[in-house]
This record gives sequence, structure tokens and C-alpha cells, in this order.
Amino acid sequence: MSAQRIEDTAPLAWVRGGIEQELDLTRQYLQQYAFNPADPAQLQFARSHLHQVTGAARMLELQGLARFCEEIEASCAALEGRPEPAGPAQIKPLGQALDAAGQFVEGLLRGEPNLPLRLYPLYRELATSRGASASEPDLFFPPLDAAPPGGEFREAGLGELTLMLRGERARFQKALLAWLRAGDPTGLADMAQAVAAIEQLQSRPRERAFWWATRAFFDALVHGGLAPDFTVKQLCGKVDLQIRRLAEGAGLAGERLMREVLWQVARSEPVVERISEVQAAFRLRELLPEPPRDALAEAERARKQPLVSELADALAAAKEAWEQSATGAGYRALPQFLQHSGLVRQAAAALGHRALGKLVSVVSGAASELQVHPERLDDRLAVEMATALLVIEGAAANFFSLPEDFTQQAEAMVERLRQSALGKWDDSAVPPLPG
Repeated sequence: MSAQRIEDTAPLAWVRGGIEQELDLTRQYLQQYAFNPADPAQLQFARSHLHQVTGAARMLELQGLARFCEEIEASCAALEGRPEPAGPAQIKPLGQALDAAGQFVEGLLRGEPNLPLRLYPLYRELATSRGASASEPDLFFPPLDAAPPGGEFREAGLGELTLMLRGERARFQKALLAWLRAGDPTGLADMAQAVAAIEQLQSRPRERAFWWATRAFFDALVHGGLAPDFTVKQLCGKVDLQIRRLAEGAGLAGERLMREVLWQVARSEPVVERISEVQAAFRLRELLPEPPRDALAEAERARKQPLVSELADALAAAKEAWEQSATGAGYRALPQFLQHSGLVRQAAAALGHRALGKLVSVVSGAASELQVHPERLDDRLAVEMATALLVIEGAAANFFSLPEDFTQQAEAMVERLRQSALGKWDDSAVPPLPG
């Protein structure tokens, strides 16, 4: 079922009484165990009744609720295996989870959308308390029957197809290692190109849908719509393994991997059209519960603060390399400046601020231009580049309270730097810096 409200609630209403009864019995056995922790048999009885709720959820295709109930079962089993009896601190979350499951069912019957991710905070607490891992895709069940748009298909025989897939995997692996080890932004672009080539080799809609969604995932990384956190890097490794399986003839990606890819696309900013298309085709945005309004700003700041720090660190190295290029070391320091400016560009892209991202892209482009035409490094370019780096430094220091004229300032700096880097400075056309 999707995040849409359940159109026909009759099947759920029909089993509602049974679900309530099984949840109540589960609570009773947990309370008896809390009263007498020396009797773990009460936990077995609790699990037995809760398993009925899990089965009903599966029958109704409420996969997220079923997975949530399975975690409650696993947590009860973990308490059974403890060498010492559990205390109130271990039992209380189980009662809260049972209440949440019952409220979830009641919400569906009232017409609330099917959003199992609302259960994730409790789900994660239960899983971590027993030493298990938990991630949002555990409760993320988008419809997987969306058809990808028609596109270019490259027909190849089995032998040729295998060679091509091995070649694309080699390119993907090389790019992935470069990105993971050195933060090389070109690695992301190379991985995206490899995935695009693999998509063109898929003839069956379901296989093509996976690689289409995976292209959107890498689009988000390349264009700054998604921060490269641990789960993102982990997923890149899983995509590499899927390419290997595809080259070995295994074919279709598993449902879990598809849900992990779609989860990352769902939480990405739609910075390019393909991301929006995948989000719409799989109805991904409908599956994301809205956080409380008063938590939005705080959550956004918490998410972006590490990225701002990363930008500041990369910029400090870029400034040092530029000072060496413009003064003592001369042309010999330009490769270092190009490398560091690429890292600045990657960090700025992850923040998703359009004006800042554009300015940083022009700085990186000017660095590339100087690699080809080092003779253009004159006093004017030295001053404009230094000024641009100062503007970026100020933006990093005050990212959450940028001045109102920052966009105008960045646009002016973009044009000034572009003209000086291309050797086409025109005093009558170059814009002055605001302020």
C-alpha cells in the first residue's frame, strides 16, 4: 500500500477487533513479566499474541506496520535471553511501541495516510537497545511498480554485454575509490556516467527502473541535492556489488536495495529534473512524514552544520594554495589550488545554496582555466580571486544569517571573476561589488 489513505478500510475494520485483543493480551503478559521478571515464559506468551498482529498486518499489505511489530517481537525475545531479569527501563519502550501500533491502526481507519516512518523513532530505540542496526528504509515501502520513461536502449549480445558491464564496473570502482579516499568530485560524475551507461543496457522495465532511480541518486550527489553521509557512501558500495552481480548474470536488484535507493532519492532536494521525475513516479514525497514545524529550522541547521564546517576547512586549504600561486610558488601551486577548489565546490554543492554554489563553481572553473592558460594569472585575476575567496569565507562564517544582498554580491563576483579568468575584462561592463 502507498502513503495514500486506504480507500477500502473494510478489511482492516474487519480485523480491528482481533488486533486490539491481541495487543491487549500482549500488554497483559508484559505487565505480568514486569511484576515477576523471574518468569520469562510471560515474554513468550507476549510474543505469541503479538505475532498474530504481525500476520494480520502482512495479510493487509501493511508492510511497515508488520516490520514494526516484528521488531517488538525481537525485542521481547532479546529480553528472554538476558542473563539477568529486565527492569522497567527495558520494558517501558515495549509498552510504548504497542500503544503506537494500536494508534497507527486507528489512524488508518480514521483516514490518515499510511506513513510507517512515523513509527521510526520508537523502532530505532527498540533495535538499538538490543544491539541491532536500524535505518529508515526498514519502514520505507514505496510502490515498486512504477515504469521508467522510454529512453535510449543499447542492444548487445551476451558476450558483449558482459564485457561492457565489466568495463563499467571498473570505471565505477575507480571513481568510487577516488571519491572515498580523496573526496575527488570528479569521482561522483564518473560513477553517474557508469550508471547511465548501465541503464541503457537494460531492456526489461523493472531492471531499467532500478538503474533509472539509481541515476537520480547519483544526480543528487553530483548536484548537491544530497549530503554524502555514511549511509550514502554505504549505498554506493552496494551499487558496486549490484553491478558485479549484473555482470555475473544475476540480473534484477533485490527489493531491499531498491528501497534504499528510493529512500535516498526521496530525501534529496529535487535539484535536477530526473530526481523530480523519480520522486513523482514512485510517489516518494508522499511517504515522508512532515516533522513538527518548530523542529524544522533546528533540524535543518543540525543537518547543514557539518557541511558548513567542511566548506570552511576546504576553503582554508584553497586560500593557502591560491596565496602560493599568486605570490611565491607561482604556477607550481596551481594544481594544488585546482584540487582544493574542487573540494570547496563539492562542499558548497551539498549545502544547496544556489548563489553560493554558482560562485564556488566559477572559482573552480577559473582554476581549471588557469591549468590550461597559466599566463592569465595577472594582478587583476589575483585580486579578483582573493576577493571571491573572501566572499565565500564570509558566507561560510555566517551561513545561517547571510546578509540580504549576498545573492547580488555573489552574482557580481561571478561576473568579475569570469571576465578576469578569461582575459576579457571590460571596465564598462564589469559590475561593482555591492557594499
